[in-house]
Order: sequence, then C-alpha cells, then structure tokens
Amino acid sequence: MDDGITPRAHQHASDALQRLADGNPENQAVIAKHAVSLLSNPSAGAQKRAAKTLQTLGARNIGSPVLIVNAGAISPLVNLLALGITAVKEEAASALATLSLNSPSTQLAISTGIITLLGTGNAETQEHVTGLLLTLSQDNDNRMAISKAGAIPRLVTQLRTMASPAGARSQELAAAVLARLSGDSDKNVSAIAAAGGVRSLVPLLASSSAAAQAHAAACLSDLCRTSLRNKNAILAENGIQMLVTLLSNPLSHSNTKAEAAGALLALSSGQPENQKAIADAGAIKPLVALLGDDDNYARRKAAGAIAAIGYRNTANQDAVDKFNGIEKLIALLGPTTRPRESSVGRNRLVTRDVPLPPDTEGAGGSREPVGRSRLVSTDVVGELVGRSRLVSTDVDVVGEPVGRGRLMSTDVVGEPVGRSRLVTRDVVGSTTLALSEEGASTGIAPSAVAPVQLSAAAACPTAAAPVDDEVRAEAAAALAVLARKNAKIQDKVASVGGIEPLVALLQGDHVSERAKEEVR
Repeated sequence: MDDGITPRAHQHASDALQRLADGNPENQAVIAKHAVSLLSNPSAGAQKRAAKTLQTLGARNIGSPVLIVNAGAISPLVNLLALGITAVKEEAASALATLSLNSPSTQLAISTGIITLLGTGNAETQEHVTGLLLTLSQDNDNRMAISKAGAIPRLVTQLRTMASPAGARSQELAAAVLARLSGDSDKNVSAIAAAGGVRSLVPLLASSSAAAQAHAAACLSDLCRTSLRNKNAILAENGIQMLVTLLSNPLSHSNTKAEAAGALLALSSGQPENQKAIADAGAIKPLVALLGDDDNYARRKAAGAIAAIGYRNTANQDAVDKFNGIEKLIALLGPTTRPRESSVGRNRLVTRDVPLPPDTEGAGGSREPVGRSRLVSTDVVGELVGRSRLVSTDVDVVGEPVGRGRLMSTDVVGEPVGRSRLVTRDVVGSTTLALSEEGASTGIAPSAVAPVQLSAAAACPTAAAPVDDEVRAEAAAALAVLARKNAKIQDKVASVGGIEPLVALLQGDHVSERAKEEVR
C-alpha cells in the first residue's frame, strides 16, 4: 500500500486484506499493526490508505476496534488530524469515529486524544477536530467520555476565539457539541456556565449561520433550566431581545425559531419580570405565528412558550388573543377542528365550502400548474388576515407552496398570511378592497358585507405535517393557562369551537395520556 504502485494495485491489496480479516481476529491484529505503522509514513497517500484500511477493518469486524487501539492507532491518527493534509485528516477522522462508535471501551481514550487538539492549529484543523467530536457525541457513552475528558471549557473558548469568518464553521460545530452536552445533565450545564458559556453563546444568536443560532438558543435554554443566575446573566447580555429578533425574522429557519421559542419559554418560567420583559420585546405576535408552522417541533415550542409567558399574566393572555392565538391553539387540538384541505406543494391551504353573500358568490375555479404545485380555489372562504376575512371568488389561482411561497391570481394581492401572500378578489370582514375594472386596488372602503364570525379552523391554515400528540398536549396546556381566571379567554374558547376538540382529546384512543391530562 506504499507509493510507487498503481491505484489499481492499491485497491486489490485493500480488498485482499479485508477478505483476510473477515472473521479472523489473528489476521485482524496483524493487519492493524502494519496499517498503524504506515500512518507514520512520510507519504500522504500512504497515510490516507492506512487510515482507510483501519476504518474499514473496524467497521466490518466486531472486536477489531480494540485490536486496532491496542496496536497504538489513536496517537498517530490524532496527529494526522493536526498535521495531515485535508484528505488525510478526513480519513483519520473517519477512522477515529468508527473506532469510538463501535467500541465503548475505546471511547474515553479517543475522546481524550481528540480534545487535546481543541484550540490548537489552524481553522481547518479545528473544524475537523470539532466535527469529529460532534460525530462521536451522537452516542450517549461518548458524550459522557467527552465531558469527562474536559471538553467543555475548550469548546466554550473556541466559541470566542473562532469568531472570524475563517473560523465560523468551527464555531458552529462547537455550539452543536455544547448543545448536545447541555441536554444530558445539570452537571454539564453547570460546567458550561462556569466556563463563561452565556457570554460566549448570546453573541452567537446574531451569527450568519442558522445552525449556529439554533444550537446557541438550545444551549441557552438548557442553561436556564435550573439556574436563576444563568437567566439573569442572559438578560444582562441582552439575550431576550436577540431571541425575539430571531423569532421575528422572516428569514430565520423554522428550527432556529423553535429553539428561540424554547429559550424564551425557559427564561419566562416562574419569572413574572421576565414574562413582562419578553412580551414588551414583542415576542407574543411571532410566537402566535409560529403555531402555524408546518413543523411539529416548532408548534410545540411555540405553544409551550405562550403558556409560560401567559401564566397568571392577564395582559399577556389578552395579547395572545389579540393576535388570534386562541384560534390557532384550538386548531392544533386535533382533526375535529380541521376543515377540508387542499394540498399545495408540501403545504396546505385551508378551504371550506361556505355560502358567500349574494354579491360575492363565484362560479368556480380552474387549475394551472406553476413549477411543481397547484392550487384549486372554488368559492372558498380563506384564512384570517389580521381581523378580516379573505374570500376568493371565481379566481384562477395559481401559485407556489403556501408558507414560504406566493399565491398569485389575475386580481388583487391580499394582506400577508404568515410569510406568504394570499390572492383573492373580494375581502369580506372589517375592510374591503375597492377594485377598478382592471382589478387594481383603488383604496380601502368600508365593508359592504357584514363581518363573518370566524371559527378556529378558518383562522389557522392547516400545515403539511399532521399534528402529533405532543403538540396537542402543549396546545391544550396553553389554553388551560390562558383561560385560568380570564373570563374573556374562556368565552373566546367556547365561541370559536374549542370545547368540542378539548372533549375529543379526553376520549380519543389515539391521543396520548399527557394530552388528556392537560385537558382535565
């Protein structure tokens, strides 16, 4: 496997060695010994092939990782992470990951060797080392070994020292490892806080990397879990405003918003002053909007944050209602609140066969493809926009997925719905768009039709992913919190059809016990 031989010969040699190793521990030990010695060869090609041989040997043969480690592989593989060229580093990292994930007895030794490289070398080296730690941290035993080997202070330091554009990826990976470790134990949370984690994590909320933002928010949420001191430290670093900014930014990724909502939940739990500060920072409106996301994790985090912010706080409860949060929470309770759905790409547009006023009744719709999606609109009462109702009549509606797309027609473009724009001809509700013959808006005129009472289903478009039991439980819990000693919210829940789906949660066999408990 040395240089000076053709690539075809290299491949045949590798295949022969693997066949000799299969099911034969004695051959495995001999092959491991010679491959380890080849890791120190001055040829980068030889180093790469030796690391690949060890990786394949460890992956294909139970028990061989111990033989490879006993042959002295860890130190030279770790050295290649620090000193090798990129292709060699990748093979060395793959070999170390295979050895650790396939042999619990080697995890601590490998983790210790890797962690010594944190904070040393250039940005590329740090990226490979931290990426390997992230791979290893998928395993619970590995996370324990990583923590025990002293990784946390070095990772926190890396958040600060790799803040340049060249180190952005290493910074992101360090935040990802810390987020996994913080979710494991309070001991890890304390270690992150003691290393100055809050001061290093909060600035990462403004990173250009959506993944870094999400990992930082998740870690901050864990830091708030048991420590009032950590909550106060996050406030002192302007953490609330930065989290709300993430939540409000239409360009933020769904998972980033979900983690930001989770951090706000943790910050507000049991802290009336924080509840007020979070509401004053403008969090309630984007949290309500997040209830309509097409991801169950985001829905669940949003419902939990709304419950925490609204707990025994009438002003915040009323603010949730102001932004139509009651209707959206009810719409998450289950199928009984769902209208008939029309699929649009990966998302869904809510449609209902509702009789329209005589002067707006339409003749039907048609289909035309745009890209990969279609929308059919036939005498449909549309979604809630602000406090108005949008009615599409006799409109050829063509568009892209609702949620991050745009719906288009030959008529007027209505008000924003979430991140989309809904196209309609007539608007029925508190205001109506007056249209010229060409279909252009000529201004806002008083509504010519009486406002229609909105149901919870019409107020919240149904998203692509079916609502799971955890979301139902969080939505029920939020409604219970918001309605506590608040007659206005109680009346609203009843008037928009909330009682029936809540009762259905109690009797549904498919519903989790936790969801039923929240209703009780």
